[in-house]
Amino acid sequence: MDRGPAQTAGGGDAATASRAAASGQTMVQELFPNRLRGQASALLVLFVGILGAGCGPLLVSLISGSLFAQANLAQAMVCVALPGAVAIVALYLAARPAYQATVERLQRTVPPRGAAQDAMSVGETGLA
Repeated sequence: MDRGPAQTAGGGDAATASRAAASGQTMVQELFPNRLRGQASALLVLFVGILGAGCGPLLVSLISGSLFAQANLAQAMVCVALPGAVAIVALYLAARPAYQATVERLQRTVPPRGAAQDAMSVGETGLA
């Protein structure tokens, strides 16, 4: 398989990896209050760097050398990535009901975006 310069060593596209990292930063900006966004962003970058770049290759090499007779990196990479994929699905399924309840609660309590602008129209304020 001929890999272009934009593909990473794992076979994935570098643009896909950057989109995944950007979605994590967006999530941090949406979930945390203003006063904690910088700290949360820094912790995200720290943990992604330590776990992704530090522990990932180490775990792949340890599993490849100890579990498989031949140094089979493909199987070792699957063994390292599979628990994370299972955890993502489990966390999504566990958090979905709470998320839906929050969205429904906010839809009942927060007026639509256009309602505030309608109240500020010239006819209602008496400024003509």
